[in-house]
Amino acid sequence: MKKVFEIGGIDTSGKTEQINAVLSLLQKRGLAVGVASKRLPLDERFPKDFSQRVDWYHNAPVEEIILANLESTVRRDELTFKMDKDIVLEDRGFITIYSSCVAHCMQRTGKGLKESCLFVDKLNQEGGYFSIENAHFLLEFQNPLTMNEVIKKRSPEIVSDIFGKYLGFMDEAIRKQRDSGVIYRLNAEDSIKNTSEYIMHTIQGLI
Repeated sequence: MKKVFEIGGIDTSGKTEQINAVLSLLQKRGLAVGVASKRLPLDERFPKDFSQRVDWYHNAPVEEIILANLESTVRRDELTFKMDKDIVLEDRGFITIYSSCVAHCMQRTGKGLKESCLFVDKLNQEGGYFSIENAHFLLEFQNPLTMNEVIKKRSPEIVSDIFGKYLGFMDEAIRKQRDSGVIYRLNAEDSIKNTSEYIMHTIQGLI
């Protein structure tokens, strides 16, 4: 049975670096491991031009933004299951996207964390956007960077104070998911070796 692991966290928290290192270690053990791209298959709602997409994120109805992200995540999950691998590492998987949707809701509507989660859950249920990852182990890395360092790594087209506020909301949503017990928590100081050993422990039935 295929196992899917999300390496989750807020934007630029080091997910890709962690995935690349874990991938290398698992492959050295002779395991067939694939990586699902962090770039989601874009829903038709997404403007293709980057500058237009930034404007869309700031001005489109929040329901449209959330649905576009949820639908794209499910489409990426479908591609994940077509991969000829027993183990797939997700870069920016469902929990991360879900938390991003909650953050957009908090920022655009002024709703609190609990109310925003209920709002996103309602859209999830109405559209049937339930990720394959809900049945698999999830890993979360705390963001090791300060918010200012994170913002500096982003494109200058995104206004820093707006993006910084969004990242703060996203971090709140990530922490709520972690605290729910769904996610196996790994602190930023945990080593790559510990991460790969945890994954190995959970997939013993595959090898």
